[in-house]
Amino acid sequence: MSREIEARLGVRRRFYERALVVFALVEVGISAPAAWLNPTLSRHILAGCASAILGTAVVAWWAYKVRESALYERAGRTLLRNR
Repeated sequence: MSREIEARLGVRRRFYERALVVFALVEVGISAPAAWLNPTLSRHILAGCASAILGTAVVAWWAYKVRESALYERAGRTLLRNR
């Protein structure tokens, strides 16, 4: 059961990591030209970009932890039912 949980968590971890990298690349790809075109607002644009990436990373981490606890809860309930 532990190997199955680790395998599922590994798949989810890779999904969240790749999704975050894609989001960060899109966010930087949009924000960098905007900051370059408007130098007076560049600090604000890049700070907004960084806060969006950090906020998304926190949400992805939270979703991963929720899924992890749900898998362990399901495994515990299965073990208790089998006793």
